[in-house]
This record gives sequence, C-alpha cells and structure tokens, in this order.
Amino acid sequence: MNDRIFLAAWTTCIATGIAITAAVAHRAPAPAPVDPCALPAGIDLASMNDRDRSFVARHAIACSDYEHGRTNLAEYKLALKAIDLAALAPPAPVSPIWATTVRGFSSEYTNTSWAAQRALGAPDVYPAGGDNANAWASRDADAESEFLEVGFDTPHRLRGLDLFETYNPGAVSHVEIITADGAHRTIYDGAPHAMNVPSYQRSIAFACTDQKVVAVRVTLASGAVPGWNEIDAVGGTPCD
Repeated sequence: MNDRIFLAAWTTCIATGIAITAAVAHRAPAPAPVDPCALPAGIDLASMNDRDRSFVARHAIACSDYEHGRTNLAEYKLALKAIDLAALAPPAPVSPIWATTVRGFSSEYTNTSWAAQRALGAPDVYPAGGDNANAWASRDADAESEFLEVGFDTPHRLRGLDLFETYNPGAVSHVEIITADGAHRTIYDGAPHAMNVPSYQRSIAFACTDQKVVAVRVTLASGAVPGWNEIDAVGGTPCD
C-alpha cells in the first residue's frame, strides 16, 4: 500500500514537472532589458563625422558611469553639461596638408623656375597673382592639355581640396584624388574659362574619403584660357 501511494505521488510529481517544463518551453521569451545608455532609434553612428561620434561616445561613457554607480546624479548632470557645451562650440579650424612630392607632370617651363616643384608646400605667391617663377607653369602657354600630379608624404582622409591658381586662373578642367588602395576618384569636372582675376583659390568640397589620399592629379585645358596658367600650391583638408 505504501509503495503504491509513493508510486502514485512520484508519478504525479513527474507529470506535474513535465507540464511545467512544457509550459515554460512554450512561454514567450522575456523581453530584452532596455539599455538606458543606448542611442535613440533611427540614429546611425556610422553616418556621423568623427567629431560627432566622439561626443556620442562621451555621452555613453558618462551614462555608463552613472548607471554603474561610479558617479552620482549631480556629477552626471555636470558631465553632460560640459559635453553639450563642447559640442555647441565651433570646431577648431583644420590646418591643410600641403603637397610634398611631384609624381608626374606634362611639362614644366624649366626644372628650376616655374618648375613642377614650385607647386609644393604652402602658397608663396597667393594671394598675389601674375607671372611668378615660384609657381608651376607648363612649357608652352597654350597647349591643348597639361597635367600636374602631386603627392603627400603623410596621407590623410580628406574632405576638401584647395588649388591656388595665380596666373590666368580658370584653366582647371578636371581634378582627381588617388587613394591608398590605388583608386582614382573625380572630385571636379568643369568647363574651363577665363576668370579675369589676378589669382583664385579653387576650393573643392566632397564627402570624407574612406581611404587615405596619397595624391592629387590636376588637369588643365590650357588652350581654353590664353597665356600661361600657373599653380602655386595644392592643399588638402583632412577629415575631422
């Protein structure tokens, strides 16, 4: 009798356990915990520039410190205020990087004066204009097409380029950047025309490159703008 009672009780326990296990197995999973420091839905971190990503990271660190008890509420609020004030401040001006090497050219007036090497470094003619031996000039005044390709000793990801045209500006017809993977990307393609100004800073803005830029190739439709067309400097604007 006792054995039968025990067996019945044991069977009941097993059946109950199976029923509970089945119920648990079919129960909807518990919702994932909400991260109070996560980005709001719809914000894509990858699409932000480096400066904005840094502020998002600082917000997340401050939030994590508060959530894990490393700071109190007052300290957390002060940290957020400091981060937000820094984000609202205008970014510091970005210093350009200047071309440092000549990689190729169609021609040069001589290998010393008006040489391709004269287009390296920061401008030493601009903002002045006029015929000047410190800028690059082609051998002939009005050849159909000329080009100059310069490189950077220290490549950077770029978001802009400046060409300093200091004599008969306006002949630039095509500009390419060359990235570390060897790819060529056109950043300017325009109709050359005389500008009737002594000098001109041609600023070209574009989306920040994924790869570092190692070189720039500038093509001039020299025959479209009478006279020698001289370039004083080529400078890149690094990404933030």
